[in-house]
Amino acid sequence: MAVAFVVDERKGAVAIPGGAAKVSLTETACRDLGLYCPPDFAWRCGDYGLYLARQAFPDRERFWLIESDVRIAGAAPGRFFSVFEHDAADLLSSYMEPATPDWFWYRAAANRDLGVHKCFFPVCRFSAAAIDRMLTVRQLHGKSWARRHFWPNDEAFVATTLIGENWAHADLNAVGETVYDPAEFHFESVFDGDSDLPTDGPPRLFHPVLFSPALEAKRARLASRDGQQGRFGQLIEKFDRRLGISALAFRVNRSRPWAS
Repeated sequence: MAVAFVVDERKGAVAIPGGAAKVSLTETACRDLGLYCPPDFAWRCGDYGLYLARQAFPDRERFWLIESDVRIAGAAPGRFFSVFEHDAADLLSSYMEPATPDWFWYRAAANRDLGVHKCFFPVCRFSAAAIDRMLTVRQLHGKSWARRHFWPNDEAFVATTLIGENWAHADLNAVGETVYDPAEFHFESVFDGDSDLPTDGPPRLFHPVLFSPALEAKRARLASRDGQQGRFGQLIEKFDRRLGISALAFRVNRSRPWAS
């Protein structure tokens, strides 16, 4: 399969060792596709890399998106892809399900007709047609101030669009063999890339896999993330959610169809 690296080049060109193909992620490139770019879009919107890759490789029928802190372990990691070779789903992902109101991104994806869905983004596969549809909906959302106010992350946007519109989708574990375990493939399951990965058994996904000093930084963030917001900040946020601009944007989004 062709391999390309989606590289954040907002601060300048980045060399790729070995001459591998590169998809340059910049604000200009994304805006040229009609995409709204909040300040943190390169982190929040992993799907933007897909639209750029689709543009760079227009003849490809399917696209795997694998984040840089994912590793495929086991005796024969390459066999992971053969598990899905004959599956025709438009979306392969993990942890796909309807979102509950306590999910962080729930309010960002509120709508009238599709419900709010979620998935886990480190490893996904998309059909070209699904990517085209996602781009169209992102472009539509960029014209709405209420959508721009929240601007859902990749996991909320992709799942709500494709699952809500009944595109063919399947969990990575439901196609053939089990390829991930929640204890090894989860937001909080941090692994040391120098020592933790097995080299035997069937192919298995691990995430996040980090190396020092990023490993220590990630563990520190997870340990200290609760209670970071001060009392004053909590009061401001509560007011905004109930009576402020966020409350208004939420009501507007909830009253309108997802793709309008």
